[in-house]
Amino acid sequence: MNFGRVIIGLFLIVIAVTMIGTAMGYESIGFQFFQFAWPALLTLWGLTMLVEKRFNFVKLTATLIGLLYLAKAIFQFPLNGSVVGAVIILVIGISILFRRGGGPKGQYTSQERIHDAAIFGGKNTIINDKFKFAETTALFGGAQLNLLGAKIDGEATVEATAIFGGIEIIVPETFKLIIHGTPVFGGVDNKTRNVNLPDDAPQVVINATAIFGGIEIKN
Repeated sequence: MNFGRVIIGLFLIVIAVTMIGTAMGYESIGFQFFQFAWPALLTLWGLTMLVEKRFNFVKLTATLIGLLYLAKAIFQFPLNGSVVGAVIILVIGISILFRRGGGPKGQYTSQERIHDAAIFGGKNTIINDKFKFAETTALFGGAQLNLLGAKIDGEATVEATAIFGGIEIIVPETFKLIIHGTPVFGGVDNKTRNVNLPDDAPQVVINATAIFGGIEIKN
């Protein structure tokens, strides 16, 4: 399951419900609902790292900010931009201390399941071993997923979500592709070459969601 797409879908529903409530004359109720709903969704997205069983500094930041705004909405907790900025700077500092160095052409990985996020920056992941699943998110940033060295047994899945950002997915010509695109004021562009492949060729299913962003798939 692509938790990022689920949260985005729920967030758009929250905005729609708030707009409908405001249009019907329930401005205060709609505003209170929105004040509670968006930090709750942000917190839920951050906590998906527990389901993935993989620590993620970006999702830790989302969880902390979501909890702060939930406390403000429920308990009238005093909160201003300085507190939020301090939380972001704190998490960035911790991530710098514990970040693993990568090569100049990207970060190589041999993990079968990958969860990557590029937030206000860039992320370049190169698969060079067995591969089964990848979740890549770009928020105000750019991400590249390179599958040229991936070894796929049967089928693999890529969940790509670009929000005000861009994602580039590079696949070899020997892979069959099934692409499901969901562009919302964005674009999903398939630039791969059309090649006749045998029935037993490895297959990659790409679920691409682009919201005010772009996702490009190419060889």
